[in-house]
Amino acid sequence: MEDQVDQESLVIQLRNAFLQQNLEPFDSRDISKIRNEDRAVLAYLMNSHFNLEKAYNMMTESLKWRKSFGVNDLSKDSFSEELLNDPYLYFKGYGKNGEPLRKLGFV
Repeated sequence: MEDQVDQESLVIQLRNAFLQQNLEPFDSRDISKIRNEDRAVLAYLMNSHFNLEKAYNMMTESLKWRKSFGVNDLSKDSFSEELLNDPYLYFKGYGKNGEPLRKLGFV
């Protein structure tokens, strides 16, 4: 129970720290996820072994990268047919909006 309380506290702290900065470098859709989805914030904490500073830096840099590469605007049409048929790109499931998800790697 205590670990869950600590996780919830860290999620709140990380979210608040992120939202207090200048948000212009980030895509509004990513900001919305951070603002509204605990699991999005928790993913950064988990990947940083619950180190708040590392999680903040990871979140900030990755969300800047996402905006700079237009990740939220990618669709199947963004990729060549050759890449979509690559054997190392395989079907992973469906996103929350029903779009097919693909993953690059070994099956």
